[in-house]
Amino acid sequence: MECVFGTRQGVETLRTKSNTHTDMNGFQQIIREYPDQNIVDSFRIVRKYHSDEDVEGYCYDWYEIDCHYRVQDKTPPLVEAQEKTNSTIGGQRVDRRYEPGELLTVDGKLYRVRLPILVGGYITPGTNVEETDIAAELSKLNLGG
Repeated sequence: MECVFGTRQGVETLRTKSNTHTDMNGFQQIIREYPDQNIVDSFRIVRKYHSDEDVEGYCYDWYEIDCHYRVQDKTPPLVEAQEKTNSTIGGQRVDRRYEPGELLTVDGKLYRVRLPILVGGYITPGTNVEETDIAAELSKLNLGG
C-alpha cells in the first residue's frame, strides 16, 4: 500500500493506493522501511471522504486525519552497520567464554584473546583479540631448543 500525506483546504489528509480499497478508522501507524532509515507516521482517522479506482485496477482512498506525527528512526542502519563491521572482522558470536591468552581461529586466521569475551559477544580484532601466527606463538613457548 502506498500512502501520501498532504493537506486539503487546511486539513491534513492521507491518500492510499492499493490493490483493494482500505477501510481505516481510529488511530493508525504506518511504517515505511528504507535502506537508511524507517519512517513511522502515527495519526488518527477522522473520516474517509472519497474512494476511486483507476483503469489499471488500483484502488484509491482519501482520508481526513489529525493528531499526525512522524518519527524518522535511523537505528536500523546503525545496527546493520555494526553487524556489518562485526562480520567483516570475524563477526562470529562466541558460544563460550574466552579468557585472555587463549588462542582461537576465525575464518582461517589465528587470534590471541586480549580481553575476556563473554558468551554471545563478538570477536573484534584490535579490541578483544589480536591476530597472530603459529610461528609467533611457538616462539613464545621457547620450543626452539
